[in-house]
Amino acid sequence: MGIVLDDQQGIDDVKSDPSKLFGGDVNGRRSLLDKESLPSTSGDCTVYLEVAAKARVMVNTALSRGTTDEACEFISRVSVAVEPQLPKVK
Repeated sequence: MGIVLDDQQGIDDVKSDPSKLFGGDVNGRRSLLDKESLPSTSGDCTVYLEVAAKARVMVNTALSRGTTDEACEFISRVSVAVEPQLPKVK
């Protein structure tokens, strides 16, 4: 599992397969869920949380055992815990 603050790219800069990218929100903050965000893998999932126009937080996991859906359920719960620690969206 990893949590990364990107202060150069916003949520609109995410480059991914559109068929595996889903918009939503976490505690009212705009987010994207990216299923199988790592090329040629399964069992991984990333949630991007908006911080500013050119800043985002990426919360990611890759399971050695388990499905992509299990990874996304886990990382979604982690994102809910991380979100209150972030600054308000600018």
